Amino acid sequence: MLVNEAGVCKICDFNISAFMAPDQLEQTNPFIGTKLYNPPELILPSQQGQMYSAYAADVWSLAITCLELLLQKHPFSGMNIKQLEKA
Repeated sequence: MLVNEAGVCKICDFNISAFMAPDQLEQTNPFIGTKLYNPPELILPSQQGQMYSAYAADVWSLAITCLELLLQKHPFSGMNIKQLEKA
């Protein structure tokens, strides 16, 4: 999501989207997505290379985005990736 100075919000795609079934599993890839919006199964080193639900990951990311809009800040702002892994 991109928001300009006038508050206009646009949804963007950085060419990593795909049509998927809710029960379709994907293999974790630590290089895709923004870490602060990724679910725990994508950022935990112990989970790398494992299968995960991309559908559930998208729901997590949407929830984080909604929280950010509500709180007017990212719910995990100020945390680095190591702190995020422990949260």
